[in-house]
Amino acid sequence: NVPLALKIMATGYIWPTDASPYLTSTFGETRSAHFHAGLDIKTWGKEGYNVFASKPGKIVRVAITSQGYGRTIYMQHPDETYTVYAHLQRFLPMLQSYVDSVRLLNHQFEIDLDVRSKNWFFNQGDVIGYTGSTGIGPPHLHFEIRDKQHRPINALLTNLRIKDTIAPIISSVLVLPMSESSTIRGSKFP
Repeated sequence: NVPLALKIMATGYIWPTDASPYLTSTFGETRSAHFHAGLDIKTWGKEGYNVFASKPGKIVRVAITSQGYGRTIYMQHPDETYTVYAHLQRFLPMLQSYVDSVRLLNHQFEIDLDVRSKNWFFNQGDVIGYTGSTGIGPPHLHFEIRDKQHRPINALLTNLRIKDTIAPIISSVLVLPMSESSTIRGSKFP
């Protein structure tokens, strides 16, 4: 039995961009210092594709960093889940104007703003920003779904689906001993 809260979280999302239906990275991949908490959506090396609110909700946080996520939007939804949209080229004009005014006022490039008090509510499918390459990496959209405690959820376990027709290419295999008494061809090493 799936808990009701998980059923609610698993439905009602739309694909967050018109860039493509293809992934360059998926949820849970191991990175050098962390695991990948979202989906990286291919933008064909280009910037400026529309980024949509995947569910209705309000923008609660915006951030700009020179590393990591770059320009980022955090939305909270009525079911108390969150979506995160990162590496944006720019925000929608109204939000971009607000962020620029705060940055100029404070004389700083990097910001992290709690904007809950602005009550910026968007309907599902509304444009909230544009794909880019800010932060780390080439142009792409990093998209996350988080639960109400901000823990990442695999977006591919929701109603969002990717048609995967490309078979993996195995370039090498590593065999690991399963216990201290195990060996591989007489060796305790992989």
